Amino acid sequence: MAERYTILQHNTNTFYVVDCPILLLSHALTKDNQNNNIFIQCKFENTLSKSIKALYVHINCFDVTNNPLPDVDSFSYLDIEVKQYQTFGDKTPIVLPDKETRSVSINPTKIVFVDGSTWKNDCNKPFELFHIDNTPISELGELAEEYKRELHGICLQSDKHKYLPANKDGYTICGCGKILVDAEKTCPACGVNLEKLFALHDVDKLQAGLEQYKKEQAEREEQARQAEEERQKQVEAQKQQALKIGKKAGIIGGSIVALIAVCALVVQVIIPNVRYSMANNAVSAGNYEEAISTFEDLADFKDSQEKIKETQYAWAESKLASGDAKGAIELFETLGDYEDSADRIQEIQDSASYEQAEKEFENGNYEEAKTLFENLGSYSDAASRAQECANIIGEEHYSKAMDALNKSDNDTALKEFLLAVPYKDSIVQARKLQDFGEKMDVSGFTVAAKSDGTVLVAGYNSADNNDSETKVENWSNIKAVYVGGNHTIGLKYDGSVVAAGSGNECNVDDWSNINSIAASGGCTIGLMNNGRVLATGNNGSGQCNVNNWMNIASISNNSNYTVGLKTDGTVVATGENMSGQCNVSDWDDIIAIELGAGRTIYSGFTVGLKSDGTVMATGDNDNGQCNVSSWRNVVDISALFDFTVGLKSDGTVVATGNNFDGQCNVNDWGDIIAISAGRDHTVGLKSDGTVVATGNNDDGQCNVDGWKNIIAVWAGVRYTVGLKSDGTVVATGRNDDGQCAVYDWDLW
Repeated sequence: MAERYTILQHNTNTFYVVDCPILLLSHALTKDNQNNNIFIQCKFENTLSKSIKALYVHINCFDVTNNPLPDVDSFSYLDIEVKQYQTFGDKTPIVLPDKETRSVSINPTKIVFVDGSTWKNDCNKPFELFHIDNTPISELGELAEEYKRELHGICLQSDKHKYLPANKDGYTICGCGKILVDAEKTCPACGVNLEKLFALHDVDKLQAGLEQYKKEQAEREEQARQAEEERQKQVEAQKQQALKIGKKAGIIGGSIVALIAVCALVVQVIIPNVRYSMANNAVSAGNYEEAISTFEDLADFKDSQEKIKETQYAWAESKLASGDAKGAIELFETLGDYEDSADRIQEIQDSASYEQAEKEFENGNYEEAKTLFENLGSYSDAASRAQECANIIGEEHYSKAMDALNKSDNDTALKEFLLAVPYKDSIVQARKLQDFGEKMDVSGFTVAAKSDGTVLVAGYNSADNNDSETKVENWSNIKAVYVGGNHTIGLKYDGSVVAAGSGNECNVDDWSNINSIAASGGCTIGLMNNGRVLATGNNGSGQCNVNNWMNIASISNNSNYTVGLKTDGTVVATGENMSGQCNVSDWDDIIAIELGAGRTIYSGFTVGLKSDGTVMATGDNDNGQCNVSSWRNVVDISALFDFTVGLKSDGTVVATGNNFDGQCNVNDWGDIIAISAGRDHTVGLKSDGTVVATGNNDDGQCNVDGWKNIIAVWAGVRYTVGLKSDGTVVATGRNDDGQCAVYDWDLW
């Protein structure tokens, strides 16, 4: 299959405009081979400490002979928040007006900062090539090694420096290649102090340093030579003394003892001191292996054992400075917890992993690069680089999804949108194509329908009773699942229904042509494809009196009463009405219904969402749960015990009712695309796949801060469940019956 895109030009040089607070790090012209459109993607970097929230650019276009073509008068990068030295824009394609475009000139016209200030290109200058004339360190000649030695003393990542630092037009170019504004004190890429870095390039000081280094080396070598001569003299003197002792065999015993003492002094003190000095000289001369061997032979003499570690550490640093990272790691590993050896190993490994990630990125292996960058955690700019990879991957899948949508291939579109999560609005798009809410349900236990039609369950099982509400292992061809508290219902793709439990609420074997289910307490309500309704189970309050209902679009059930939303927007209800929860006969233009429970079996309330974004409510209002008349622009509602939550079209959330545990503290939420009200906590799903929660957290049901790539959420009875874009499931909160044991689930 032919490639969808062809890169016509990829310029990785840095471009700038004098006094402009952004740099153009790279840009690429790409051809869409399906429609021959030409688009450009630009990678910008913010160089100021102020965050950018908008950028406007003008793009001049030219053909292959450099003749002008229709341009892009004004393109805006909006709703961004780019901090200093963060990059942006490269995942935003700008379609150019003429398909003959083969080169461009980019002009930044205006930048808006988060504090409201702006920068304008009053001179109308386009980006121009940033000519960097850094001098290679190697051009320092014999001073190069001295420069590197001194650089290593002020920069842990000195191996990244290939050039001398320089200044140009208000920018500093660090020796590691990073371009930053002159006002910076340290380089964000390598961490070096810039004042100290520039101070290194002093030829006189380098020359003096080199001469001092050579002098010290010569002195060390002379000291080593003299020490060796002294050692040889001592050894020779010891031999001569031994010969004299042999010749004077008749000397009295006291003289022999004295002579032995002298020999012992030579062997135990003088010679070890000489060798200790030689070992230190060997360290100074860089002969680390020789020094270590000598210190090892000296055993416990003075601090020889500590000297071994010092020498190994210095040797490791020397290997690192010379580019032998593997050798340095091996030496640091032998040192265990000595000094910062473990940290040095981590730094070296992180640096190597970062370089490998960069190589994978350059080769277009974005998945591999993303994984490597993510594993680096907070190292350097690994987090932003991982996000950059994720954006590229997301854009690829998102583009494929949109293509599939245009071809009405919804299955492929759903698959690609899920692979794109959390890029752009991929979660919202996926939720439009799939009702994930019907794939899982939660109560005292958790049930989920897999893509292969089988069912998973986590939670209590009544002593392996075959009629248990969790006996679902033999189910197949299941489209949706519903938990009724003490029974489980499965809706099959063919419209038939299966049930697990032991009461009359499970008498559904003869049901067919069912479109959806409502189950609660001891009854089950089924909505047929033709708008008729079936019911079975507990009818003590008349909640099952639905046989004469027609033209029903959706149904809701709450233990002792049932509400039906009709296709014309009107509402019908039957069952317990002590709190007025069934007083809905005058409602119209309703598009969604939610039922909430009170603190007694007879209390309850009903909430209706109208097509104009307003909300209605009736029933128990002891805690103000029905005070929704002032709500506007609401697109979704959720209710449970004595409180009601509404999602607004702008992504904010409103709530009213019982707030004893803080379940209604949602005023500061934003960017929310889905809500779920639990027993006494509220959960919100954000467009980026993260989750927020508020309310009772005694069982940890609100511990969702680390969740990512979530596409649907359920707030249960003191626990929370999230479905991820890859089909896996996460849960937190009460787990006394195993209802959160979903760690090995995979729905597709």
